Amino acid sequence: MKGEENLKAAEKKANAKPGLFGYFARAEQKYEDAYEMCQEALQIFKMNKKWDRAAVASMQGAKMQELLGVKHEAASCYIEAYKMMKKVDAKAAIEPLEKAVMLFASLSRFQFASKWSLQIGEIYEKDVVDLKKAIEYYENAVQYAEMSGEDSSRNKAEIKVATLAAADEQYQKALELFEIIADRMVDNNLLKFSCKEYYLKAGLCSLCLGDVVGAKVKHERYESQAAYFRDSRESKLLINLAEALENEDQEEFTQVVKEYDAVSKLDGWMTQILLKIKKGLAGEDLL
Repeated sequence: MKGEENLKAAEKKANAKPGLFGYFARAEQKYEDAYEMCQEALQIFKMNKKWDRAAVASMQGAKMQELLGVKHEAASCYIEAYKMMKKVDAKAAIEPLEKAVMLFASLSRFQFASKWSLQIGEIYEKDVVDLKKAIEYYENAVQYAEMSGEDSSRNKAEIKVATLAAADEQYQKALELFEIIADRMVDNNLLKFSCKEYYLKAGLCSLCLGDVVGAKVKHERYESQAAYFRDSRESKLLINLAEALENEDQEEFTQVVKEYDAVSKLDGWMTQILLKIKKGLAGEDLL
């Protein structure tokens, strides 16, 4: 195939030693020519839906751009390689994304480093199903977002970390993060309505830790701090669950959950957390 020929020619061009008249040519010329060959190969592979080979071509093109010292263009090539590879192998698509993140970070383009770190986290979460690695990259996304001053990106990544930490039974870590997220939302006119969701999740993590008294103390703080949490369905759910646990009343616990679910359908995360809490009373199903 012509694409394969182009890749071989690009490699040969990049590794070629200057001939008799080559010493008068620009040193960068061979890498520029090799990059163009890689781009031609990329387009051929894309037209033929050879996605893995298209990824290889784009990766090779990225190396040429790095040799030319054009880091931003190299990062763009790695992103293109990721897009091609993800069509056939999500896990293999992580490698070019990691290279892109490192390049963006070296250029102080932290908003892009955060964006693509978040994407790596999502691959680990949804495709590879490795929660600890997903959390690691979501935490990287938080750090890069903080460095770029992107509050919305930081918030999004922190929610991911907290949510997965709880799913991975790291309840104390999740609790602390959910509280930070909710506290920050209280003072934000655009987000303050959402604080009740994250105060509820923080309280549920406290219950997962078996700290019913602590959860009731936290509930009181949340209500005093956030008007939108006070008297909300989320507030009532948290305190009613805590009281059911305190009374060791299985039927009350189940009834509280069913009443909430009748209005606000429980998602997978909430169901998992509530089942974990219910095990403190008995091993029966909630639903």
